[in-house]
Amino acid sequence: MSNKETIKCITPDEYLARLHYAFDNTEDKKLKQFLYSEIRKLHVQRGTW
Repeated sequence: MSNKETIKCITPDEYLARLHYAFDNTEDKKLKQFLYSEIRKLHVQRGTW
């Protein structure tokens, strides 16, 4: 469990923006592959891929 009393949830749009930011700013191949698959998954769910 967390020591925080409140946990902030983010919207899918904020999550997608964070994924894009991380993808653009990492050199780690495994992380980049994971981020790409997450970004793609969200776009497929929205019908924008």
